[in-house]
Amino acid sequence: MIKEEYDAGFSDQFPEINPIILQLLFNRGLTKQDEIDRFLGPDYLRDQNDPFLFNELPAAMERIFAAIKRQEKIVIYGDYDADGVTATALLQLTLKRLGAKDLKIYIPNRMSEGYGMNLEAVEELYKSGSQLIITVDCGIANRKEIALAKERGMDVQALLRSDKQQNNESFEKWLLDLVAIGTIADSMPLLEENRTLVKWGLIVLNKTQRLGLKELTQLAQSKEIDVHGVAFQLAPRLNAAGRMDHANTAYDLLITEDEAEALAISNDLNQKNQARQRATEEMLQLSLTQIGMPTDEDKILFSSYDGWSPGLVGLVAGKLSDKFNRPVIVFGKSGEEYVASGRSIPEFDITAALGECKKYLSEFGGHEQACGLTIVGEKNYEIFKDKIKEIASNQLAQVELAPRLEIEAEIKLKDAGWEIIDGLDKFSPFGEGNREPLFLTRDLTVVEIATMGTMGQHLKLILEDKAAGLSHKFVGFGVAGEWVEKIKAGDKVEVVYELGVNEWNGNREVQFKIVDLQLYANSDANKYEKHTNSDANKYEYHANRVDACLVNEAGKEDESDEEMNILHKELCFRINGVLYEVQNRLGRTSNERQYCELAELLFSQAQFKFEREKEIPFEFKEGKILGNKVDFYLEDLVLVDFKAKKNITKDDYFQMQRYLQASKLKLGMIVNFKKYPLEIKRVINKNGNR
Repeated sequence: MIKEEYDAGFSDQFPEINPIILQLLFNRGLTKQDEIDRFLGPDYLRDQNDPFLFNELPAAMERIFAAIKRQEKIVIYGDYDADGVTATALLQLTLKRLGAKDLKIYIPNRMSEGYGMNLEAVEELYKSGSQLIITVDCGIANRKEIALAKERGMDVQALLRSDKQQNNESFEKWLLDLVAIGTIADSMPLLEENRTLVKWGLIVLNKTQRLGLKELTQLAQSKEIDVHGVAFQLAPRLNAAGRMDHANTAYDLLITEDEAEALAISNDLNQKNQARQRATEEMLQLSLTQIGMPTDEDKILFSSYDGWSPGLVGLVAGKLSDKFNRPVIVFGKSGEEYVASGRSIPEFDITAALGECKKYLSEFGGHEQACGLTIVGEKNYEIFKDKIKEIASNQLAQVELAPRLEIEAEIKLKDAGWEIIDGLDKFSPFGEGNREPLFLTRDLTVVEIATMGTMGQHLKLILEDKAAGLSHKFVGFGVAGEWVEKIKAGDKVEVVYELGVNEWNGNREVQFKIVDLQLYANSDANKYEKHTNSDANKYEYHANRVDACLVNEAGKEDESDEEMNILHKELCFRINGVLYEVQNRLGRTSNERQYCELAELLFSQAQFKFEREKEIPFEFKEGKILGNKVDFYLEDLVLVDFKAKKNITKDDYFQMQRYLQASKLKLGMIVNFKKYPLEIKRVINKNGNR
């Protein structure tokens, strides 16, 4: 949907500001001169809040300085996520600078200890002679653990962020790279003080003196690290340490002063992140197979497998929640214990919902849109799912779960020039609470259409505003499979896009990055919906695309009865999920072998029982002779043959019928990846025995 336009009175107050920039300010609630000035021109010293707004800070500082003066044994108790690791490193560097000598850090193991303080760790720290424990990014809710520490004679200071030393501004500013990484990694709103700290922190990060971060940023292969680079390049690698092994590795990277160690650790984290990506993708595919395509009645979704890592279930839950726009809980089962993470949508407080189910949980925690929980016993697990389903159904009964785009403004192509680009630069850094703006332009004519990328997966369009006599290049990453044959030169379209700058060979040009696209139909601008997002629909079960048929001896289709239409329905539903994913990844420009190779990988990840290129022998009176090979033989029940051609022919039907007769199976599927929507034909052999 398009956001509400400002009124004439607002524009009269600021006649010097470009109307599009003014709309973006209005959308962010910035309607007064001082608010606009502070937002567009953040100042490091001016915009920082007084740290003593934290009421307990003076007492905490007094205790910490006393410990440094007396050379007490100080322990920084951190957390295993990127924001926890950076906070731990930041405080360690600060205390060391202030003169702390006997200083160590403790970061719990994500898999064996979980989040926050734990009693066993407190006992271990006591036995090691610790006198003061300072917690960062954890500890606030650990009443039992803090009580035990005090019982053992240790003091505990729980901090949400480290203290800034105003008497050493240069040292303080060089810590801002860690502040920026932690703030972005924790998905904090990039508004007010956070926005200023991140803006300056990114400047420091791109000039960082930390050997480990230098090596890590080189792995990102980016000329300049911005919010996106931190969120999708640096933070995942730092997080990979705690998810795949232990977060101490990430901490060591941040504080090392040895070049060889920095290189070795950064390479290790990169490898861990690659392993994390592979494991997460496999878990995601299995989850998608489990879930299928949700119906309107499915207000909350679940996925569960034996042995899934507690360090990865949250990532999968987040991807599924984004995809289906629903709350999702993903479980990893170990024996009788179910450890899970959940992610939600703004309309559903998932942690509050857990509170209504707490008698079935051994532990839980989180906030409105993210949670963690543990359940012991299958009975509690099943009851919990039924209970939270009921809660979600009640709370989301009137909520429209179809995802919508929030469009900042509808503009003309002539308005999307360098003046807007320069204005948008002042809105950065973009992130939580300050998303990169989306614009809508209607009534554009397709002049040229082409694909890019090694597999033709990206789309390039030349779109023209004929009334203005102006055209621009638009690029869409990963969407060619959906659109390359759906639109043609001469079509009129409306497009939602982000604006940016593309730099190559010393040249700079305005870049139009396609977010959504549809044929122009004079639709109501205020009701524009993201109804063509390929990712949101990639696992949709399209009944009209999967046609069941009987094939007679001449290779012609006969109408099937109801029984044949529902043959192996659940299995076919799972198979279809894989087939649609193959087309979404490879588009319609690959060959049959490429489609088969990806399908083989996905069938394996989804734990199908199958054979690739199964030889089907044909029986005659004289005996058996070898026949052709069918592409996939699935679960001893279904034959699947892949095609990449203009149309499925009579010969294709006849060949599948021969396969079915020879194998004595009832059901075969012919899949044509050149068609959009994906063409799947079900071929039925009434004489089959399974």
